[in-house]
Order: sequence, then C-alpha cells, then structure tokens
Amino acid sequence: MARTPSPGGVTITNATLQMMMRWAYRVQDFQIIDGPSWLTTARFDVAGKTGTSVSEDVLLQSMLRALLVDRFRLVVHNETRELAMYALVPARSNGQLGPHLRRSAACATPLEQQSARSEDRARTASLPTCGPKVFPGNMSVVGGTMQALTVNLSVFVGRTVVDRTGLTGTFDYDLTWTPDLSLFTAVQEQLGLKLESTKGPVDIVVIDHVEKPTPD
Repeated sequence: MARTPSPGGVTITNATLQMMMRWAYRVQDFQIIDGPSWLTTARFDVAGKTGTSVSEDVLLQSMLRALLVDRFRLVVHNETRELAMYALVPARSNGQLGPHLRRSAACATPLEQQSARSEDRARTASLPTCGPKVFPGNMSVVGGTMQALTVNLSVFVGRTVVDRTGLTGTFDYDLTWTPDLSLFTAVQEQLGLKLESTKGPVDIVVIDHVEKPTPD
C-alpha cells in the first residue's frame, strides 16, 4: 500500500476503502461503522489531480473525500455515540513517571533544522529532532504531548483513549511491547501510566451508502 501526495494531486495504490476513509476523515478504523463486507478486504488504486497547488491536508481530506463520493458513491453522516474507551491516568499514587518517560529538553523540527540560518545551524543540528516514530511494538517520541500519546495508543488498542493524566507540556518517551509483554503492561511499567476502561462520547462516521467503483 502506498499513499503519495504531491502539490498537484494524490496517488493511492493497493488501499482498502477503510484506509482511504481513515485518511480522508481523520478517524481510526473503529470509528467507521456500517460498512460493506469488502470495506477492509478489497484493494483499489485511486489517482486525483488538482489544477492548483494545495497542502497535503487539503489533498488527504477535501480532495480524497470528493474522490470517494465520485468513484465509490460514498454517502456518510457523523454521529456521537457513547462507547467503550480508555482513560490514560497516572499509575502511581505519588505521580512519579516511569523510567522511559521524561520531560522534554529542547528539540528542533525537521523544517527548523533545514531552514536555520548559518549562525544557528550548528546549534540546531545538535538538537534531537522533534517528532514521533511509531511502529507496531514500538513508539519512540521526542517532544510529544500527552494528547498525542493518546492518539498513538488508540491505534493499537482499538478504542478512543482520552488524556486524564493532568500532565502538561512535552515529553520524550520510548515504549516497547511484545506478545509476551502487553501494551497495557508496558505503558504501566515503562511510562508510569495506565489505561483504565471507561465510557464516553466518541465521534463516528456512519456509512449510509457505498458502491464498488468500475475500472476506468
């Protein structure tokens, strides 16, 4: 599967409708409901072009949504439903952080590192790069918020995760889990936080109608 945005369009190859809806509506898989049986199995290639240069956000939202309506006859509506979710909370009564979670020192974004003036380049180059590296079984993040952590966790636990840690500012963390060390255990042991089951309002996208597209 590949997703290639460019200033003049976007090309998507070997993607399911669920993947494309996830990008277009900025939701997780569990927030897309009432889809057809082929929502997660059938694979498609989609290409779209614009007459002007637009940002990646526009390409992957407005433009991709329009493509899904045109090619898949997709009709959806949004709802908020009371669903099971997790709350991210401190695991220790004294609020102590885990060994793999620490307050961020200074970091620089890739854009800042590239655009730094010559006199600032050495200092900027010496800073770690802000941003996440998130893969199945590992998260390595520099300069991330608790809100961003909950978004990353929700991908792997299949539910919305809300931040109730009370922690503000930015953090660096390294989180690793395996089949023998569950994500829930890793969060508690390595970050000093835990995921508690709860319920709350979740925004969802309901599929009202969709059709398989015919080849061009």
